[in-house]
Order: sequence, then C-alpha cells, then structure tokens
Amino acid sequence: MHQLLRQFSRPFVLSTKSYVRPLATTTPHHSPISTEQLLLRATAGDPTYTARTLIELGSKSNPEALIPHTATRAVCDTYNNYTHDAQRTNFLVTLARDMNLDDVAVATAVGAASQINPGTAPERVRRVTTNLRKTLTPAYETLFSRMLAQVPGGMMFLVQLRADLLRNIRTLSKHADSTSDSVDTLRYLKDLDTNLKRNMVEWFSMSFLRLERVTMDMPGTVLDQIVQEEKVHPIENFGQLRLRLGHGRRCYAFFHPSLPKIPLAFVHVALLDSIADGMNVITGKQASTLHEEEATSAIFYSISSTQPGLSGVDLGNFLIKRVAQDIQETLPNVQHYSTLSPIPNFSAWMKRAGVDLLKQGQISNVSSHDGALVAQELEKNNHMVRAKECAPRTTAVLGKAAAHYIVHEKLRGKMLCPVGNFHVRNGAEAWRLNVEVK
Repeated sequence: MHQLLRQFSRPFVLSTKSYVRPLATTTPHHSPISTEQLLLRATAGDPTYTARTLIELGSKSNPEALIPHTATRAVCDTYNNYTHDAQRTNFLVTLARDMNLDDVAVATAVGAASQINPGTAPERVRRVTTNLRKTLTPAYETLFSRMLAQVPGGMMFLVQLRADLLRNIRTLSKHADSTSDSVDTLRYLKDLDTNLKRNMVEWFSMSFLRLERVTMDMPGTVLDQIVQEEKVHPIENFGQLRLRLGHGRRCYAFFHPSLPKIPLAFVHVALLDSIADGMNVITGKQASTLHEEEATSAIFYSISSTQPGLSGVDLGNFLIKRVAQDIQETLPNVQHYSTLSPIPNFSAWMKRAGVDLLKQGQISNVSSHDGALVAQELEKNNHMVRAKECAPRTTAVLGKAAAHYIVHEKLRGKMLCPVGNFHVRNGAEAWRLNVEVK
C-alpha cells in the first residue's frame, strides 16, 4: 500500500485555470541575557576571535563603538564553523530562551503604561511608551539587526539559521515528551521562529524582489541552482535545461539585492496553442513548441523555492502573478493562463480513506459495484497500480476518486490537496482533471 498512489500522483494531474535529548541551556529560562553576553558565550574559548576582549573594553567605554561589527561577525563565523548539529541546536535554544522577553521587565513596563491617562504629561507618555516598546522587543531582534547591517552575507546567514530552526522545531515536535522543559523549549523556539518569519516577510517583500527571466546566458552558478532545485519535474542534464529555456518555454526567478546570485524561487512556463492535458506535450516525446507570437496559452507547470529558511514567505504567489503580468505585457496573443500540477497527497488519502469510500459507494458518479471491484483490485495488488496498466474502467474510477478528493475533501474549509489549495487561494479555479495513461 505504501506505493499506492506514488503511482497515482504522477498519472493524475490537475489543471487550474484564470532521537532527541532534552534541549538544554546554561542559564535558567527566567534570566534573559544581553546581546553582549550571548556573544561572549558563543565565542568563549575560541582563540580565533577577540570578541571577549572587545566586549569587556566596550562595556567600560562606548559599547557601540567597539562591539557590533567584530563581535557580531564572530558569532556568525562561530555558528557556521560548528561541526555538530547539537552545537547549533544548543545555540538556537540559548538564543530563543535567554534572549527572549524579560517577563518582570515587561510586567513593570505594562504597569507603567496602564497608568497613563489624558492628563499625563507628554514627556512622561513618550518616556513610558518608548520603554514599553523597547521592553517588548526581544534581544535577539537586536542581534538580527546587527547581523544584517554589519556582517557581510548577514541576510543569507539568517535565512540558513531559520532553516536550522525549523528543522529543530519539527524534530522536537515529533519526539518531545510532555515534561515542562520540553514544552517550554518548543514554545521558545516557536516564538523565535514567529519573530524571524515576520522579519523575513518584510525583508523579502515585493518592493525588494527583482524578477528576471532565466536564460542560458546567465552565470553557471545560477543555472546550476535551477537544475539542482527543480523539485516538480527534475532536470537530468543541461541539455534538458536548454529545452526548458528554449523556444516556447520560459523560466522566471526572483532575486533579492542581498542575495543577487541566488534564485529564491523560480517558475517554468510553456507557451502552447491550447491548455495542456499532460506533461508529454511540454517535456515529453510529444513536446510541442511554437513561435511565441502564435501561442494562446501559458502553462505554469513547475514552481520551486530554493531556500527552506524562507518557508512561509509567500514567494510563489507573488512570482506567479508577476510572471503572468509580464507575459500579458509582452505577449498579448496569450489569452489563457493555466497551471498543470501533480496531486502529491492523493496516494496518502486513498490509503487512508479513499479505498473505503469506494467500497461504500461514496465516490460521486461511481456505482457501488464498480467501486467495490476497483477497491478489491487495489487491495489485491497491495495498492501498487500504474494508470497505464489499468483497465479503462479502473482508470475511470480512479479519476473520479481523484476528482472527489479535489472537490469534496476539505480541511478547515480549504482544499485538502495542498497544491490545489495553493493555486485556488491565489485566484485560480479547478478546471480539469487529467488522467495520464501514457
């Protein structure tokens, strides 16, 4: 059953139109530490850096004159030089827990703010609100700002740091027990991620992103990343890449000024004379190519994000809309915009619920008799079924089951299919289910 619709996920294509130890820290969670103290801890014992001396001198004179650039960069270098995941995990826990908000200071600041009334002197209002704002800003946010402003490659460091953070959250969520330490650690890590994600959304907003069309003239480092990061329809070699960027095909990518050589997200588009019903006409042996001015349909058939640390930053939505706008402006002959997307979780749903629904006659437009026969066939073959090896009746039933999954299966009012939900949420409509049997 494990491979049930690993086979189905490729044949069925949707077109849319328009081990864990307790994580520990060296200080109690209720004793936040300053940025400088964290810098000391991160670089202590490493003779490569002089951050400790700089901070000690700075604390006696002018901290801002001596601390930020050298010490903050030392933290980034130290983190990058860690050779074990446990070291990075402990750093992240320290960051999340010890540089979070000071509960006592927050309570005091909120209490002072609650005493403000219309008769309070303006100077006191300014002083109290300024202190409240400062108290409600975690110390790690100050550290992030220093990294961005003073460390070369600071933006990429933070993107990679968040990727490590998300991986630790997933691991702890799966294996953490119900002890207070585990629960608190997970909460602090999630708080850190919430803060970092909010900043990522601002740093990678549309006003900072640059849309570029990817061509074979681009630097090899960029093309290498397009090949390596293509997740939907893998590119096996540069010959295939040349076809993806050739006649009747386009690829666009988002770049950020701080990461000018890294395509953050990219999308492939095929320009055809009709809405495609399968990948064979795009990348297969029957691939159709047209002169761009003859095309009437733009098919978005693959979209990928290259940075796990940008998870939750909605680059895909922005990218598709910007590319559609570019095609509208440059190719007015294109009138139809469609996606051709796989249904990756259909197999899991069939194993979990779909086969039972077939037995019960609960799939729309499938008789109880046909549903029971197909369910029996699936179970007999341990759910290892290829559409091209199926009898026409079986293929038709499975297609209707996929349609039921797309239209009727919901999670909190949204499509259960994550790919379909992504496109519908961006303004498309489920238009046609394509059952590939080739």
